[in-house]
Amino acid sequence: MSMTRDDNGCLVYVFSSLSEDFVDIFGEDFFYNEYSKMRQKRKIKSKNLEIDSNREEYAKMISSAKKTDREIKYLPDANLEPISINIFDDSVAFINYELEAFVIEIKNRELRNSYEKHFDMLWAIASE
Repeated sequence: MSMTRDDNGCLVYVFSSLSEDFVDIFGEDFFYNEYSKMRQKRKIKSKNLEIDSNREEYAKMISSAKKTDREIKYLPDANLEPISINIFDDSVAFINYELEAFVIEIKNRELRNSYEKHFDMLWAIASE
């Protein structure tokens, strides 16, 4: 996934239900130290839609990062799939952290705009 940015950073929209899987695969040290520092240095911010059952995990993650790096809202567990969807630049990335991890990135402005509209609809009804 390309994450080159200018000095203004970027905003990534994330449909997620796997924060624990990400940490398990890459390790806590990488996630809570290197990854968070990289995001801060590159000024990468995110709006995350997460499942209710991951509230505690996200509370831990937020406490290790700058408070302004992430906005998080929650949906009932049944509303998000195990595949994470990241929306950024002109791309949509589908990420699976399960047994056979993979990333599929599609660079297409129309697809990106469509997914952002879906994200915005869910964001409006999600709880804080």
